[in-house]
Amino acid sequence: MKQEEKFFLAVFTALFCLFGYLFINFGIVCNDEGWYLKAAELTKGGKIPYRDFPFPQMPLLPLIYSIFFHFVPASILSGRFFSMVISLLNIPLFFFIGKRSCGKTTGIFLAGFFVLNFCLLSDLCSVKTQALTVLFSTLSLLFVFREKKMTSQNAILSLFFMALAFYSRLTLLIAHVGLLLFFLRVFEEKRQKFQILIFGAVPVLIFLFLFLLYPKFSFGVFFFHLWYYSTYHLSLDTISIFWIDVIKNHLGSTLLFLFSTYLFFKRIQKQHFIDEIDRKLFVVFLCWLGMTLLHTFRIPAYVTHQNSIFAFETLFIGIILGREFTVSESSFLKNRMLLFLLLILSLTNLYNEKKLFFNQVGGIAKLEEVSQKLKQSISNGDLVFTLNNEIALNGNYKTPDGYELGVFSFFPDMNNEEASFYKLTNFSKLLKDLSNKDLKAICLTDNDFHILSLGETRMKNIQEIIQSGFIKIGNIKEFGQYLDDMQIYVKK
Repeated sequence: MKQEEKFFLAVFTALFCLFGYLFINFGIVCNDEGWYLKAAELTKGGKIPYRDFPFPQMPLLPLIYSIFFHFVPASILSGRFFSMVISLLNIPLFFFIGKRSCGKTTGIFLAGFFVLNFCLLSDLCSVKTQALTVLFSTLSLLFVFREKKMTSQNAILSLFFMALAFYSRLTLLIAHVGLLLFFLRVFEEKRQKFQILIFGAVPVLIFLFLFLLYPKFSFGVFFFHLWYYSTYHLSLDTISIFWIDVIKNHLGSTLLFLFSTYLFFKRIQKQHFIDEIDRKLFVVFLCWLGMTLLHTFRIPAYVTHQNSIFAFETLFIGIILGREFTVSESSFLKNRMLLFLLLILSLTNLYNEKKLFFNQVGGIAKLEEVSQKLKQSISNGDLVFTLNNEIALNGNYKTPDGYELGVFSFFPDMNNEEASFYKLTNFSKLLKDLSNKDLKAICLTDNDFHILSLGETRMKNIQEIIQSGFIKIGNIKEFGQYLDDMQIYVKK
């Protein structure tokens, strides 16, 4: 590796670490992070997702993070640090893919384009599935573009890593199947086809086996979302809100992707044939399109879902622009000027909406305020009722069973048999848990109260239990994802 390449990689790594430090310490704490951490902590203790506790995603995150938590205690800080470290690996991966495809200028552009995106980095430095899906999908695409002509070994490795990606988040199953079909078409020798079919089909068959024969698994990865969001309806408004959010947070990516798509199809139309690189790019485009359509018509849809498939659009952009400009007969200076202009455009991706707060509202500082309040009245290991699992992990407190998913654990009208089977909570269980004589404290935000007590009668029942057995000791403002008040009660 030449000095120039080392310099750019060092700069991008330093920038990523700086941005990562900011997001870890000042980034808003998302509700999802708490139950992802709780799942990893429970897995570390020997419990199995779906069987012993509900989990509404594919199983890889708690399995991988639980290994890390064998060496450090589970917390928002440690979980975010681990996410940042594994996400750092994407920088040399994007550089290598770009360099192998179109030269070092493209590699430098791809590495920089990855780093200069605050919306993406906010997810990659959080305890979410995006850190795993981006890393594994990038590794998978590395073996797609590693050589100009596909080899069966590269195809198998690509399928292996894409299987890890879709076992982190189900959306990536579309990409796994897309790559499998592509590889089966590329290779003509029966032995190679058979090897690829085995390596590609086995992860899908295992998923289908679990989905069809294990109801707790199928509920977690699919039916949970249908039940919880049953009152949501797809409309033109929901679709437009999703895409406005995507464009606001990924303006540079969106503009360059549209431009790259135009160049790609113009090239195909002009040449009247598709070469090896074009075939690969077309598969990447189709995979991206399939997953994007799924996100578009998903209820509800958020820009964070699109971050999961960031590697596909980035490589599509980088390789097409690299091939069109940096591999042409353009001068060395013109290539560098183009690189500079593209990175300037990518700076529009530094826009972030309610992601980073230097005044520490909604972040780890507010979490620490809650911990300090609780430490004045209760001890480590005490039972605390909260829908924010990060509070319990941060203070080493126990929580009642059935709240592993935080606010998503609550299905008020679910019957007792179903609630017990799926390890969830209905309204009768909620009242019972709030009345538990071993309960030492209650920590609920205004939003939590709203979710738990829809209806005047339910609100009255909850307030009677709290007022009769607990005393309010704190009110932490601008807490968590919704920046609302955290009410803290302890046993009288």
